[in-house]
Amino acid sequence: NSWLIDFGPEGNTTNCKPTASPDQNGLFWNNFTGNNGGSSLGLIDSKGAQSMLGITTVQSFAVNAGDLMGPTSTTKLGELSVGTATMDFFFAQNSKPALKITGLNPKMGYKLFLYGSRLSDETRITTYTLTGGNSASGDLQTSGKDLEGIGINGNISKVYTTPMLFADQNGEILLEISNKTSAFGYLNALELEAYEDAKIALTHVDLSGTDITVIGGTSQIKATLTPSNVSLQSLTVTLMDPAM
Repeated sequence: NSWLIDFGPEGNTTNCKPTASPDQNGLFWNNFTGNNGGSSLGLIDSKGAQSMLGITTVQSFAVNAGDLMGPTSTTKLGELSVGTATMDFFFAQNSKPALKITGLNPKMGYKLFLYGSRLSDETRITTYTLTGGNSASGDLQTSGKDLEGIGINGNISKVYTTPMLFADQNGEILLEISNKTSAFGYLNALELEAYEDAKIALTHVDLSGTDITVIGGTSQIKATLTPSNVSLQSLTVTLMDPAM
């Protein structure tokens, strides 16, 4: 299953439009205009069905309804290639705004495809940081002189794709955006995909317990697994020293 979200300020102007559903691909969108902290929206999936998922702004984003915003024509972003979704955005300005996706199933895996763009000849790179049952972070250049060819100063072809992510025990994933090489970072649109057969790999086991100081003594061993929500049904510890 998948969900599509268009970010931008309220209004319907030349540079700021909601995305109509269904779009040219027959997919349904969520238009999220709640850039202020505490704003939330229940999400429909890309087939138009109401879901248990929602989105909530945790730390406020800035918005801009002026000229020279995001691109309105691109065909290189897959299902995100919709002009009204790419033209406007939420942004960070020397800040670290954040939102969370709620209602997720901690037993499922999720990937996010994050798109940011602003038509500017200044080099601008956005950092996206996601935290749930595990975490990921990555950069996306949104702007720069001739970034996509002569005279094309905004990103029209790239997204930041997360590795497989998992919700925390509350069914949430936090998304923070921040500016890296300039004063600005952007989030124009995102796609969320769910995977039922995803597995969380074990990366580290830490064993702890008290020393056994007498013959026949015992000790309770505690195993701490990283990540804590690893897809592991049991753990067997084998002692390699027969004298123990």
